[in-house]
Amino acid sequence: MSSSAREKDLQTLWADAYDAWLDVPGEPQPSVVYARPVVPERTRVHAGDLPAQSSRDAEAFPAIVTSSRSFALTGFNPMGEKTAMATNRLANAALRDDLAALDTPPPRAVWNSFGFAHDWREDGFVVAFHEADAAEARAAIVRLAVKYDQGAVYEYAPVPGDKTRLTRSTVPAAMGAGVEADASLERCAKPELALANREVEDDTY
Repeated sequence: MSSSAREKDLQTLWADAYDAWLDVPGEPQPSVVYARPVVPERTRVHAGDLPAQSSRDAEAFPAIVTSSRSFALTGFNPMGEKTAMATNRLANAALRDDLAALDTPPPRAVWNSFGFAHDWREDGFVVAFHEADAAEARAAIVRLAVKYDQGAVYEYAPVPGDKTRLTRSTVPAAMGAGVEADASLERCAKPELALANREVEDDTY
């Protein structure tokens, strides 16, 4: 498969994926915050897809997210290639150490996370920064992603006046602009997908 075709496949995967954030500051502990792209008319329907929520029923995202510029990244599966779980976990442990040492700019908070779909999951971290530090933070996070051979990272931006929506951008890191994609996110209930569980067996990844 050509690099451009690979990027296109990953763009589609990352653009359509769910987010899960573990024990977000300010949320009940323990807890998982789930989010999904808002798609008015789905062209692909998988088990576990949820109906669109009306604005009346939509739930606000955690305050730390709606008052920050946040980024998600992982050490799993460099360049989108499936990698042994032992190797993935070692990479995430090293990445967590790098995030703990990050001070230019200093994060507001870091928490565990995972992105998933009906047949894909990668564990990682979300890092929240002050909005004024967004550009510097993006550069720092992309540098870390490149260090771990990650094709892209997610960037989450608040939507002014609407705490029930976020804009999620797929920002290129070790891959090119072919992976770029934006999505509007809404908070959702836990999808009926095996990979949505907080803990899963290594052989189910």
